[in-house]
Amino acid sequence: MNPMMFDADGVSEFTLVADPQFCCFGATPQLNHFLYVTLADDERCEFYSIVPLAVYGRLEIGPEEEDGLVLSLYRLEADHVFCVY
Repeated sequence: MNPMMFDADGVSEFTLVADPQFCCFGATPQLNHFLYVTLADDERCEFYSIVPLAVYGRLEIGPEEEDGLVLSLYRLEADHVFCVY
């Protein structure tokens, strides 16, 4: 989990990546190597660093563009996020 939007109550948007080195301080993952996850409305989840997660929700596939740039290919609006361990 790489948090993208968070506050004192938890994480509201994050990317799921296979390698923790894919972050703002490491390598940038290719568009098909991450899943952008948002939680509905004012929902928050706990931050999980390097543990497997289960994420359930509505999956959307296709390019999301902004100003002519593709931001993501895979997005998920999460209903449930929890640690597998």
